[in-house]
Order: sequence, then C-alpha cells, then structure tokens
Amino acid sequence: MLRVLRTLTASLVLATAAWPQSASNDSFSDPRAGAEPLTQFALGSVVAGPFDVENGPPTANIRMLGVEYAFGRYFVTGGAPNAASPKYIYWFDTNGVYQGEVTQYNSMASNWGGRDGEADEANNKLYFGEEVGRIAEYTWNGSTLTNTNVYTITGAGTVRALARNPNTGRFYKCDFSLSIFEFDLNGTIHATYANPGAAFYGFAWDPCSNTLWGWSQSGTPAVRADELDPTTMTFTGRTFTGVAGVGTPIAGGCDIYVDPRNPGFLSMVALHQIDPTPDSLYVYDLAVPECGGPSFHLQVVGTCGGAMNFQVSGATPGGTVRLVYSSSTGSFTIPAGSPCAGTQLGLDRPINLAPITINIGPGGNGQSGSVNVPVGACGVVNVQALDLGSCTASNVILLR
Repeated sequence: MLRVLRTLTASLVLATAAWPQSASNDSFSDPRAGAEPLTQFALGSVVAGPFDVENGPPTANIRMLGVEYAFGRYFVTGGAPNAASPKYIYWFDTNGVYQGEVTQYNSMASNWGGRDGEADEANNKLYFGEEVGRIAEYTWNGSTLTNTNVYTITGAGTVRALARNPNTGRFYKCDFSLSIFEFDLNGTIHATYANPGAAFYGFAWDPCSNTLWGWSQSGTPAVRADELDPTTMTFTGRTFTGVAGVGTPIAGGCDIYVDPRNPGFLSMVALHQIDPTPDSLYVYDLAVPECGGPSFHLQVVGTCGGAMNFQVSGATPGGTVRLVYSSSTGSFTIPAGSPCAGTQLGLDRPINLAPITINIGPGGNGQSGSVNVPVGACGVVNVQALDLGSCTASNVILLR
C-alpha cells in the first residue's frame, strides 16, 4: 500500500498541521475545459469484472435478476421460480465483495420478486420492478434497505427492465420483446412505444446524452446493449455485444454510472445470468464523456508506480485541500467532531489520510508536486480530494 500515506484513526481526524505542504499553483488548466480526454477503453470494452454475485451471499437465490448502482455500491435482486421461496436484495462493493442483504417485502408472494432497479439517490430511494405492474420502493439509510411503498401501474404488465429520466421524473419499463411504457409513479401511462426488436431485461438512463440504453439477450452470440432515442424508442446505432460466458448467456438488469476505473467516461454495469457458470456483473465502457461532474475536480498526472502529481481545480481560492484514499469506493460520511463533519465521501471504510496538503492559489487551482507512488497501489487505491474551505469532495480517481 502507499508508504507515503498513513492510516487515519476511526474518527477520521482531518488535522492540517505537521504535514508537508505544496506551493500554491494556478499554472495548469482545468482538465474539463476544451477537448475531452481520450478514453483508455472503447465502446463495449470491459472495464471491470466479472464479479460473481451468486456464490458470495450466505442466503443465495437460484438466480440473480436485476442490478442498480447507488450509494457507492451495487444492489442486486435475487429471485426464485415460485412464491414459496424467499427472495432477497443483496449489496456488493464495486469489486463485487458481498456487504449485506435484506428480504424483499413480498418475498413469499411473488413468483420471481424484484427485477431491474432504479435509484433516486437525492431522496435515498431505490425502486425494483415486479409482476402485474408493481414497483417496490425502498429507502436506504446508509446501512440497510427498508420497504417504504409499493406502486401499481395498471396495464403495464411485468416491470422487467426499468429506468428513470431524472429530468422529468418519469420511468420507462419493458418486458422482454413487448411494448415500452413511459409512466409516472402516480400510475399515469404517458406513452407506449413499439419495441424496436430486442428482448430487454435491463434499462438505464444516460444522463449525459439523455438517451435510454437497453440490455437484452438479442445479441449474436451473446447479450447485447443498445442505445435508444427516448422520443421514438428506435435504435440510434450505438451498440455492443456483451462477453459470451460458458453455456447460455442471459441478460439481467443494468445501470449507468461514473466508475473511477474508467476516468472521464460513463460506464454500464450489467448482470449476466450465465448457465452453468455463476451469475456475474460486468462493467462496460459506454465511451460517453462524463458530464455534470463536480466543479471541484481532481486529476492525477504521471505514471502509477512512480512519480505522480495530484492536481485540483475549482477549489476555494486561497484555501487548503487534503487528499483521502481507500481501497473501496462507497458513501462514507465524515463523523461529528471532525472538520467537514457531515460531508459524504465517495469512499468506504477504512478511510485514510494522505500526508499531502495542497495550497490553493487565487484561481482555485493547486497541485501536490511530485509524489512517489509504489506499484502496489496501482489498480487498488482510490483517491479523493476534500476542500477544507467549502467542505466539498471531488471526483474519485483509481490510481493506475
């Protein structure tokens, strides 16, 4: 691990004294200005995975169905082919490590239980589609899920693929090759679209292109992702075929999010229901430049395993920035009694504090100068910057 870094105590005390300091420097340009960075992957390239989500949970279901990235982790629904079998929602960190589970609200009353998921992180909500137009709402309190509502969309049929347009608050659903519905949680169906020709199991909204992506078992020879124009539900032509597993690959749910392993671009996490190998998650590159990121931005210049320079922009002019790091991403909240208490980081325990203080110049920029990063940190350590003036956290970067 990083020898130039030291581990914080559990209280995450963000003291600023006695650490080496950099000179303030506004000489480099904001990395978000001008041309977008070149992706290290390409459309459909595997960013991470496969992560076995079938064998990790202590109370495994016969099949994993849906997935949603939210609150720094993956939520996966487990199903069974009859109402008599209990069904669960599991959550895993972004390396596929099991973290917890909860029984679905209608565990013994649904043939399969929850399918694809959707999140409203601003309100701590998760939604999972079910049979007969049902959508189960759960609230996340930072450690577990509680069922808080159930909605029924009359006439919608099984809600298998599910996504939400955050601009309108409306949802989209599909059941394999049947029609696509646009609706709200009041039960109003606003539009019905002809299926463009795919057996969709997962939907996900691209917030940068404002398009819908579908994950289906209509690829040749495997599962396939397609971008859809949400005004017509026709294919845009952007598509890729998923990894072919052993046996018969079957699509599950999917979601789109920002993954630090694919810096600067959106990623899609997709569930593969693979027989006879375990149900697994793959993360794919969408080759869509990230948009709407935090104005306070962290970038790293240099080669991992050698000298690296940590640069920030959009920070408090004349202020101070500290770097924190962890081997896991998540949603850790700085506890009371520490500077910036209540700020949510994009990291998970254990949180560590780097012995680096970045002084910010009048233009809001600053950099650490050369820091020697050992090769053992590459692909393992996630770094985030914390502006001690505004108590704002930057984007998360995986060192590589």
